[in-house]
Amino acid sequence: MVVVRNDDYWGGKPKLEKVIFKVIPDPSTRLAALQTGEIQAVADVGGILPEQAQVIKGDSNLVLLSRPVTTTHYLLFNNKKPPFNDVHLRQAVSLAIDRAQMVKEVLNGYGEPADTIFTSLARAWVVKGLWTTDKNKARELAAQVKAGTPRKVVFIVNSALANRWPYKPIAEILQSELKAFGFEVELKILEMDLP
Repeated sequence: MVVVRNDDYWGGKPKLEKVIFKVIPDPSTRLAALQTGEIQAVADVGGILPEQAQVIKGDSNLVLLSRPVTTTHYLLFNNKKPPFNDVHLRQAVSLAIDRAQMVKEVLNGYGEPADTIFTSLARAWVVKGLWTTDKNKARELAAQVKAGTPRKVVFIVNSALANRWPYKPIAEILQSELKAFGFEVELKILEMDLP
């Protein structure tokens, strides 16, 4: 998309004659385009993956700017199908997720662990402490569900969003963590239409 300056605009004249917005779906290609000067900025939430931040910081020709945003990421359960039609297993999964560790290790500190349904930027709406990590309690809850209950789960990751957010590594961590609770997790990366 090309946006061209309107020289007849009644207000102040913009400094730029035109701005070209380019869609570069692949995160490595986006970063390379920035490094080579093909593009001058990546101006999209999730446009730079957390692991790419160090590369930008280490390049004296580039500047990394970041700020908190209201984007919240979450895991959805199909409550009508086994195994997550059982509330104990949904609670066990929630308690098993170490959100702080994921922010530290996967997001390299770019983000904050969710312990409430609303972003902390919505200060008036925040109720802290809704979600915690308690692996022992998670094991107890999972054990309450009768043995032999199928625990095969499919995690679907949107391929378009996986190029903007580290969904695949997060899904892989969840896959590994949930194995300890008797879950067999299959990961599927699918193309999906975005609104």
